Amino acid sequence: MSIPPLITFQEDFLSGKLISKEYVHFSEIDCPELDVWIGRVVRSISLEFLHEILFTILSELLVNGCKANGKRVFFKHKD
Repeated sequence: MSIPPLITFQEDFLSGKLISKEYVHFSEIDCPELDVWIGRVVRSISLEFLHEILFTILSELLVNGCKANGKRVFFKHKD
């Protein structure tokens, strides 16, 4: 899924439409795209000062979630 044009993204976000992004596996390769998404959201609502904090939190959650899912699958098949 590519990043929609900035104007479309802001219009959708500000109108209350659901903005979603799916990852099969999250890694450092996906970080720049996540950074763009977060940047667009915080700029749309004038909260730019939260950009780095939200990026760190979300990237850690995504990485930890992928690791946890991988471990769950590994140990489920091991039994």
